[in-house]
Amino acid sequence: MNALQNIGDIRMPETLSLVLIDLTPLRPGGENGGAKPLTMELIRAFARLSPRTNFILLTAACAHEELAALDAPNVRRLCVSKRQDGRHPLAAEVESSAWRWKARAVRLLPEKVHHYLRVPLETVLPALQRRRVTLDGRPDLLFCPFTAPVFHRPPVPTVSVVHDLQFTDYPGFFPLHEQWVRNRHFRRVRSLGRMIICHSGYVRSRIQALDPAAPEIVVIPPAIHARLPQLTSGRSAECLDRLGLSGASFLLYPANFWPHKNHENLLHAFALFRQRRPGAPLRLVLTGEAGGRGGVIRNLIQELSLTGAVLLPGFVEDEVLSALMQNCMALIFPSLYEGYGMPVIEAMHYARPVLCSNRTSLPEVAGGAALEFDPGSPEAIADAIEALWSQPSLAADLVRRSRERAAAAPALEEMARRYLEAFQRAAGCATGEPALTAPPVRGR
Repeated sequence: MNALQNIGDIRMPETLSLVLIDLTPLRPGGENGGAKPLTMELIRAFARLSPRTNFILLTAACAHEELAALDAPNVRRLCVSKRQDGRHPLAAEVESSAWRWKARAVRLLPEKVHHYLRVPLETVLPALQRRRVTLDGRPDLLFCPFTAPVFHRPPVPTVSVVHDLQFTDYPGFFPLHEQWVRNRHFRRVRSLGRMIICHSGYVRSRIQALDPAAPEIVVIPPAIHARLPQLTSGRSAECLDRLGLSGASFLLYPANFWPHKNHENLLHAFALFRQRRPGAPLRLVLTGEAGGRGGVIRNLIQELSLTGAVLLPGFVEDEVLSALMQNCMALIFPSLYEGYGMPVIEAMHYARPVLCSNRTSLPEVAGGAALEFDPGSPEAIADAIEALWSQPSLAADLVRRSRERAAAAPALEEMARRYLEAFQRAAGCATGEPALTAPPVRGR
């Protein structure tokens, strides 16, 4: 009989003995976007909900020490790459050369030849990238929260999270090399994976449209909207004061400066709003990693005469983000593409008005509780900002809708339970097939 563990109202059957979780793509800071806090909160919840399951976190050297925060009696880290980027040196060299040759082939050779180039490369490269992991026993499951099944080994079932398929819908946002790598990872997930987890019905529909024969797809929306610390008014004021926002009215957009996040259209829209309302003391706060696009955004801010009106604090710690969420006039989210869009539901958790793009998964996430706009139109974005600024009744209505939407959202433990149930089904446990057994994990 399966052991049972009670967590509140959740009763979690334990049938898995050892689960590997591939965290080698995880990087310090905010480079991974929302996938990083989601994965870390999931692992903490796994440890609580299934204390008799051992979880081994496969890490790269760059984030190994940071992930010590996840250590628990049933959670251990195993650094499988001493290289800071987590890649095998020969794999990196071969892949770099291979994509240059492929780029030439795309320009010079007929399309039908590309397939014959792809097949040997996609056979050799994954073999080079896979690393040997020495364990005390055979795992029941490999979980890949960052998609790529690099450590896949038959007969251990693999479950991958596919966050989005942006590279197929907006290929121009990625260099040729990145398009190729993401396509390769997605093909391997479809061919090797036992199950795919995605965060929205939108992503599931896109996967099914591209590959009707894909493995089982399970939709599990993120539920980490309550993860940020609740601050006292005094502590919140201190955080805002450090940013020069004490007493200020501001819109918040927490997003790395990736092309699909659409910062350019937002800045044009904000400049248009300021032209319409020259006396409005409203500021715009853009948090997140700038990456290679920081200069582009700063130059545009200067060109639009927005210096002083737009704040770029960079990647901020959770305490500061919580203060910004609690005190913003509204969250604005003009993204062109999202597999989910966690800041939308996070802001609703804080009962803040939300102005939101009407593209991809975002209407599904907002659930009718946001003021939606066309993110491709700066005029439409400016109209939404102006409507919020000039209509107190609209702001009050959006606050009410945010509270209702957040109250209906699932809790973290419910999300984690659904993941664990999916793992059991993928491992054959749900049908009565026994899981592969392994002794407890030893060492770090």
